[in-house]
Amino acid sequence: MATRVVHHGDGVAFLANRLPDDHAIVTSLPDHSELPTLGVPGWRAWFVDTVERACRAVADDAVAMFYQTDVKHDGRWIDKGHLVMCGGDAAGSHVLWHKIVCRVPPGAVTFGRPAYTHLICLSRSRRLAAGASTADVLPALGAMSWSRAMGSAACEVAVRFVASIGARTVVDPFCGLGSVLAAANAHGLDAIGVELSKRRARRARTAPHASAFAPATGVSPPHNTQLPVDTQLPVDTQLPVDTQLPVDTQLPADTQLPADTQLPVDTQLPVDTQLPVDTSHAADAPLPVDTSHAVDTPRGDRVTRNDRATRTDDD
Repeated sequence: MATRVVHHGDGVAFLANRLPDDHAIVTSLPDHSELPTLGVPGWRAWFVDTVERACRAVADDAVAMFYQTDVKHDGRWIDKGHLVMCGGDAAGSHVLWHKIVCRVPPGAVTFGRPAYTHLICLSRSRRLAAGASTADVLPALGAMSWSRAMGSAACEVAVRFVASIGARTVVDPFCGLGSVLAAANAHGLDAIGVELSKRRARRARTAPHASAFAPATGVSPPHNTQLPVDTQLPVDTQLPVDTQLPVDTQLPADTQLPADTQLPVDTQLPVDTQLPVDTSHAADAPLPVDTSHAVDTPRGDRVTRNDRATRTDDD
């Protein structure tokens, strides 16, 4: 039976250890908004260095895989695919494949983040035969276990590839709620995760595969839906009027909130969330305790902003 171990600790420090030959890394590095003390230039340097560390941590013939979404910041585009390539070059690794994962349907307009995500696989010595090609574009993310999760469709592609080259253990040094770990276990592979948040590390130890409990991308609940505690909504969910959001609801990028939405304690609002006029956390009805407001969320004059939650919190 496949095993899963999740360490509460620092993923960067974990990468200082060389991994066994049958281990592969599948991960998503934090965005600059999750490491605000570094500033954007410092975060870029940190990101490239961490990719290099991950590539060096695996065996020469093993792979390190990165799932990263670009971000639009201060009127400029930050290309995380480029940053991954820079870190790979520093480690002497090359690209085996570079896939694009659609976050929203083609033709859709997004704001804080683009409509697609990179999924890039690197190795120092492995080569792929010409006949080993797979689809370069994934049409949808699939189900998500939380707002910063790797979509289940991308997890499936990553884990199946890792298994096809003989890896027995998947390592995610920034595992969040354990989406990659659960996908690895579902395919019979052992999994090791590292997470700085004690709460998320605890949940990652028992998290099911995302497809077991989350709706597909773009599925909208009916009017008057009462969502249970810890509901995980995928990207592009459209919430109708009178939807009741419980404590700890995770809202992904591009969620469309209707008028009169009531946001409870601990609702997580990511970049690209559209806040309508009558949302309950306008200035005359402040955000509840611990509600996160994304830095790049379009805001009207009446909207207030609380501090953004990051992967470093231990609540």
